[in-house]
Amino acid sequence: MPFQIDATVNAGTPTDIDLCSTDSSLDLYGQLTAETAGGTWTVASGNPGANFNAGAGSLNPSGLNGAFSFTYTINSALGICPSANSTVNVNIALAQTASLSAAGDQVCNNTADGNAALNINSYLAGGSYTGGTWTTADAGPLLTPTSTLTATPPAPTPTPTRLTTVRLVPMCC
Repeated sequence: MPFQIDATVNAGTPTDIDLCSTDSSLDLYGQLTAETAGGTWTVASGNPGANFNAGAGSLNPSGLNGAFSFTYTINSALGICPSANSTVNVNIALAQTASLSAAGDQVCNNTADGNAALNINSYLAGGSYTGGTWTTADAGPLLTPTSTLTATPPAPTPTPTRLTTVRLVPMCC
């Protein structure tokens, strides 16, 4: 009587990852090491909707925010040996923006004459983050006619800086 030998399978060792919603698509297979090929991906938690492609094992983080888990399952060829599972956890943070909505506003760049210091946070456009900090490489307390301001959002944003350029037009005041 002939007999068959079933090979054991390995779902691999998972590596969790943090992404920003503006990152490129993630190949979930790249988050596994030493896995047996031929398995399937399923959503274990979260609701990525159409951003998850089970057949390709990929996730497009665009517009997503939160924690997601994906399970890779591989069955043995004959079904005699047990199946194996590995779960990859993906945390996605919405991209923070630091866009300004101060087009055409006039502010005197001279606090010595009693003018208040410019509060750039008050010019953040709707949808921009709050609670971050602004820095510039310009020397001194006054900005130059074209200053690059670096916005640093609060943690836990995976990509911590966004750049925006502010053009200041010198005026007599």
